[in-house]
Parts: sequence; C-alpha cells; structure tokens
Amino acid sequence: MSLYYNRKKLLSTTSMKYIYIILLSVLFYSCKEETFKSLNADDKTIAEQVINVRVENLEGKVKIDYDFPLNSNVLYVEGEYIKENGEAVTVKSSYYNNTLTISGFGKPIEYEVNLYSVGKNLKRSAPVVVKVNPSAPPHESMYNSLKIGADFGGLRIEYADNDGSPLSIVVEKLNANDEWQNVDIFYTQQLSGVMFVRGLPPDLAKFRVYTRDKWGNKSSANEVELTPYYEEELDYRKFKHYPLPNDGRVFQGNLVSFLWNNNVSSNPSTAGGWTRTENGSGVPDQTTIDMGQKAKISRIILHQRGYISNKPLLYANGDLKYFEIWGSNSPASSGTYDSWDKIYEGEITKPSGLPNGTNTQEDIDLATGGREFPMPLESGYYRYLRIRVMETWGLTDYFWLAEVDVFGQIED
Repeated sequence: MSLYYNRKKLLSTTSMKYIYIILLSVLFYSCKEETFKSLNADDKTIAEQVINVRVENLEGKVKIDYDFPLNSNVLYVEGEYIKENGEAVTVKSSYYNNTLTISGFGKPIEYEVNLYSVGKNLKRSAPVVVKVNPSAPPHESMYNSLKIGADFGGLRIEYADNDGSPLSIVVEKLNANDEWQNVDIFYTQQLSGVMFVRGLPPDLAKFRVYTRDKWGNKSSANEVELTPYYEEELDYRKFKHYPLPNDGRVFQGNLVSFLWNNNVSSNPSTAGGWTRTENGSGVPDQTTIDMGQKAKISRIILHQRGYISNKPLLYANGDLKYFEIWGSNSPASSGTYDSWDKIYEGEITKPSGLPNGTNTQEDIDLATGGREFPMPLESGYYRYLRIRVMETWGLTDYFWLAEVDVFGQIED
C-alpha cells in the first residue's frame, strides 16, 4: 500500500513538473511576442526622408551619403534601382550609418536610385530620387584590355584593368551547327594576367570571348578567327638522365628518371615519387635531361612533392621556388652554361602567403595536378633540357621535385 502511494506521489510530482515547464514556455513565448511589438507596428507615422544627399560615382558602383532629420524615427535606409533586364536591386543600410554603397551596375550610363527611409514600424517613406552615373564597371574595363591570340593547343588571353573584383572570362567556339559552344571559363580576382585555353586541334575556327561579373552583367563579345598551334606531349620513353659534372648528386636512390615515371606519390623514399639532391649539393643547382627528341617546348608542368601525401612538405624545405629552364643541342661536357640558351625563368607562388609548412586548401589545390608554365612562342628547338633551381622554399642546400610534364612541337 505504501509502495503504491509513493509511486502515485512520484507520478503526481512528475506531472506537476511538466505542467510547470509548459507554463514557463507559454509565458516565455508570450513575452517574446510582446518584444517584437517594440518595432511600433501600430504606429502609422511615415518615416521622414533623408536629406543632404551626396553621390560619389565609382567603377560599376556608387557611394551615396546622406543625413537624417533631427529626431528621426528611421530604422534603416533602403536604396533601389532597376537593372537593364528589369530586375530590381535593393541595398539596405542601418540608421547607424549615413552611407549606402550600391554595386552591380552593368553600364556606364545614368541610373535612377530611389532612397527610402524605413521607420521602426517598417513603413517606407516616399522615395528621394537620386540620379547616378557610375563609370565603366570592372568587367567592361577588363574586356577592353583583352588581347587574344593563338597559342600551342589553343588560345592565349591577356587581360588587365581589374580592380580585384571577382570576374569571369568566358571562351566559346562556333561548332559545326553554327552554335556557340562553351570551351572554357576562367575565374580571377587578379589585377592582370595571362590565361590559356588548351586541348584544341590545330584547325581554323571562330572563337568569341567576353567578360562577366558576379551580378550576371556581360560585356560585348570579341570574335576572332584563328588556328591554334599544334602541340603534343613528348614521348617520355625517349627521356634519360644526362648527368653533367656540375649537376647535383642524387640522394639515396631518388633518381632523376622518377621525374617522368607518372608517379607523384610522396612515400616511401626511393619508390619513384620524386627526385632529390644530396644535402650539401648546393642551390643554385640543376638537373639535366636528354629528351631523345628535338622539340620546341610549348609548356612545362612542374609537380611539387607532397600534394598527395606529406602536404606539410609543400612550399617548404627543398620544394623549389625560383627556377630557370634552359635548352641546348650540344651541351658542353663540362656542364658550363656557355652552350645553353635560357628559355624561361619562373616562380612557384603560394596564394596564402602563410609560413612554410602551413598551407590552406587553396595552396594545396593550386599545387595539385602540377603548376603549368608556358614557354615563349619564339623559343627554339632543343634536344637537351635543364631545370635550374635558383632557390627553394626552405632556403636549403638541396632540392626535390616530383614530376615534370613537357609539351611542344617535335621537329620532323
């Protein structure tokens, strides 16, 4: 009997706790609902318009400054304009600011911006109509700078006049059905640069190139007709190490021939994933290759050690940073550079700029698959290739490299 009574008492106490929690919840949400009423939803007053409006016209955007009347009940200011396609663009700025920046203008023409004051009751004032004249947006400036030409396996596109905005360069090709077909899209925030379209046959074709911003604004299209230069990847079965007296000594069986064995894995040592010079070999230093064929080199892809495993080795230790590419047809047996022509000098960059051994995903992604370096169009035909390392990321007295891919035109 006592047991039954205690159980009944326990159930009763538990039930009371649940009822108490429910009552608290109802009270909380009731209070929360009352809190929202602080926006003065029942107030029918229309917010006063902003005054003393000033406009600063910028590239593809405008900055509008204004003042608030005394004792203003404004919650925020809203700016609105209509794009060329009829779409409305709206930007809001808090009462605690007296400036509004509106971006995404597609043309350097006059637009009308409506400025609304929005009160704490969320009612908008009558608009203050402001005429603005943004200058040419970044994608238009970039488009006007484009230089398009034929290159090995495709096109070479030079651009400039970007202000750091995220922009796209779109490349299309006219197909056999007279339809424009997408070939490539490049995304960039760089102020200037060079981009390459690869993998196209050496046939005369029509291409068009235009720029686009993140708001969907497009430039005009630059149409060109050209023939890409023939290009092929060289036959690595003909490659062999061509050691010269002043070349760095190989470290513990990490052979130079590993550079073209299609293996970029980092582990274990001597398994074929990379070549490495001995400690104390010194930098600058070089590795020499007999390609077994005479070729005009169009581009080289250098694969850094560590982008598959051992990622902390990327941009660190013996990973090359500054380098040169040299060519020769009759290298002197002494290894002197008198018998060599410098084809290219370059740098492996790191987007994040973080200290050695600390890499962002962007750093790793850029290294993955190799770093491509286009050679000058005017370079000659060579049989012997020399990769000269001028500095490593770790300022070491040795260097390493996982793989090298070589493309070009083989001399008949």
